[in-house]
Amino acid sequence: MVDQKTTKTASAKAGTTRKARQASGTDATKIDEAAESGRSRVLQHAISQVCRFALRATEVEDLLDRTAEIVADAARVDSVGIFELTDDKKVLRLSASLGWSVDPDQLRAIPAAVCRPLYQALSSEGAVRFERPEFNILPLTDDDGGRGLALAIGERSKRAGVLTICSRDPDREFDDSEVDFLQTIAFILAAVWDRGRFEATLMLRNRALEALDQGVMITDARRLDNPLIYVNPAFERLTGYNVQNAIGKNPRFLQGRPGDPMLAREMRQSIEAGHPYRDTILNYRRNGEEFWNDLSVSTVRDGENNITHHVGVISDVTERMQLEAQLHQAQKMEAIGHLTGGIAHDFNNLLAVILGNSEILLEDIDNDDLRELVELLMKAAERGAILTQRLLAFGRRQTLRPEPLEVNQAVQSLTQMLQRTLGEHIRLVTSDDECGRCALVDRAQFESAILNLAVNARDAMPDGGELGFMCAPVTAPSKGVPPELDDGEYLKVSVRDTGTGMSPEVLAQAFEPFFTTKDVGRGSGLGLAMVHGFVHQSGGHVGIDSEVGKGTTVNLFLPMAAENSVQEPVVGENEGPAIPEGSETILLVEDEKEVRRYVSRLLARLGYSVVEAEDAMSALKVLETVNKIDLLFSDLILPGGTNGLKLVEMAKEMRPELRILLTTGYTEEYERLSESSPALILRKPYKRKEIATLLRTVLDKTGTRRKVQPYKKKSGSRNAA
Repeated sequence: MVDQKTTKTASAKAGTTRKARQASGTDATKIDEAAESGRSRVLQHAISQVCRFALRATEVEDLLDRTAEIVADAARVDSVGIFELTDDKKVLRLSASLGWSVDPDQLRAIPAAVCRPLYQALSSEGAVRFERPEFNILPLTDDDGGRGLALAIGERSKRAGVLTICSRDPDREFDDSEVDFLQTIAFILAAVWDRGRFEATLMLRNRALEALDQGVMITDARRLDNPLIYVNPAFERLTGYNVQNAIGKNPRFLQGRPGDPMLAREMRQSIEAGHPYRDTILNYRRNGEEFWNDLSVSTVRDGENNITHHVGVISDVTERMQLEAQLHQAQKMEAIGHLTGGIAHDFNNLLAVILGNSEILLEDIDNDDLRELVELLMKAAERGAILTQRLLAFGRRQTLRPEPLEVNQAVQSLTQMLQRTLGEHIRLVTSDDECGRCALVDRAQFESAILNLAVNARDAMPDGGELGFMCAPVTAPSKGVPPELDDGEYLKVSVRDTGTGMSPEVLAQAFEPFFTTKDVGRGSGLGLAMVHGFVHQSGGHVGIDSEVGKGTTVNLFLPMAAENSVQEPVVGENEGPAIPEGSETILLVEDEKEVRRYVSRLLARLGYSVVEAEDAMSALKVLETVNKIDLLFSDLILPGGTNGLKLVEMAKEMRPELRILLTTGYTEEYERLSESSPALILRKPYKRKEIATLLRTVLDKTGTRRKVQPYKKKSGSRNAA
């Protein structure tokens, strides 16, 4: 019984011991689980803290420093390092740290050879465990013992850096939860760096857009009417419309009202087809001012290739367009000038024959009826010469004889003629006051310009009105003076009428040769073109201010003469009644047969012996074979490749004492050579007295070179012919 009782007691005690042991094991497990749970909560809380701070932080540097603190506290480590991979993906640099005894500035670049664990982490998928001696960035801390973890930041294809933690405890083991914690922090840092780079790129783009001289506008192609959703500051500077005025509107508002539907349709079709669109169009600023807009439009597409936005870039190219228009006008006038120069040459040769032979006939005919017919013939030829000058005027190929001219006095002298031209229904207003200074212009061409402007004004005032002339000195450059003028002093002559005025479209073509708004037969379209050519060839500028219903003002800016200007004497005009004759032998070189025959007959009637040649080679043969030749009279333009100047040079080598007189129907050649030629030049068509006088001048005054109808170009003028 005892044994059984004892056995039962022993069994009971054993059971109690087992239960106690079981209870003890359970409690230990619960304690471990509780500890693990608490540890997990600490790590989760740390992750939450980093996330919240990442959302609120405005500077990446602050976030990294705060993250290092949170990680060190949660992971219970002595030091934390956050390393960023440089842009070239070759070198790590320390961006934030905690628990290190070194200045981070000393670790801006860490080569792979110095710290293998960092670079091993970059190429590993998981964490790299290391002991402190392997982490050979010294001195990291005050001692070299302990263990650590290194984990790459960012996916393998987009590595951004490395996160490390270190403990001084040489027995420290990092469990899976700590590795997971570190991976989560690394993921957050990768996202932050991505966001930072994106924001930096976005900020750079925004700053670039704001710094551009070109206006940039973005429209939303997914919304009705394609409204503006963004404009940069340059857009406001160019158009005058700020963000509040522009956002929500379609860009067509820049075209004014109504916009050009054809332009809008062409633009839309091009863009919808996926083609970039570019054009230069006329737009309007907010203040109503016109400007030429160099517009470029491209599209933005989404991942499914649908157009989501349009991006337009605008540039103000008004100045360029004006310069191109001026260049086009200059090129056109140059072409017309060359054409009219050639026409004038042929006209002058024909007129020389007609006018010269008419003079001869007039001397030989006693019959009054026939003399009257010849006089009519001469007048027609003289009118033809005037027409030639008009053709040359708008082409800037006429020969000018500038002289100091008191403008108001010149206009006063035309008063009676102007009033007859205008009629009684138009009041003429001129000034008796002198301008104080003289303009340096050709008087005849100036008077012709004034008459042309008066005729235009008369036609613009069919119901009557007022035509006024004003004169004032101005200086270039200054306000109100055209920038095209060279620096200097000018006289501004204004011709103002109260007529119908001109529309912008008409005004743009006002100086075009043959452009006219008058009925057929009432105008040639050369009036303003001739004025334009004369003024520019004189070294000045002409402009028009006009508005429909309010009249027109034409402003002539003419070069001012020096205060003590003295007109040079002109040789070759009708000075005195006598026509000088002679008996010398003249070699006449002229390729036009009719002109040569007429001049030969004229020279013979003046008493000279004449030997004819049709080109330079023929003339040189004459000089080789004929002993007595006193003067060479040659056209400047000759066939066969040897012109008049070359002929003179060769003739002078053969006969140094030979006298020379040249002639030309090319006004441009006369203009170019009249002051530099080794001989006098007589311009076609000429009258008998002109050639007779010049022949005696050359033959009687040896070694003296006098100027014939001189034209002095304005120094530095861009408009000199």
